[in-house]
Amino acid sequence: MPERSRDWERQADRDLSVAEELLRMGFLEWACFVAQQASEKL
Repeated sequence: MPERSRDWERQADRDLSVAEELLRMGFLEWACFVAQQASEKL
């Protein structure tokens, strides 16, 4: 099986960026959801 940990880390970083943007836009619930998804990937 190929090593995919770096892929998951990059995706988590992107998810966290999206969560921050959602928070700035006022979408608190979605920001929390996406941030939680990022934490699971890490």
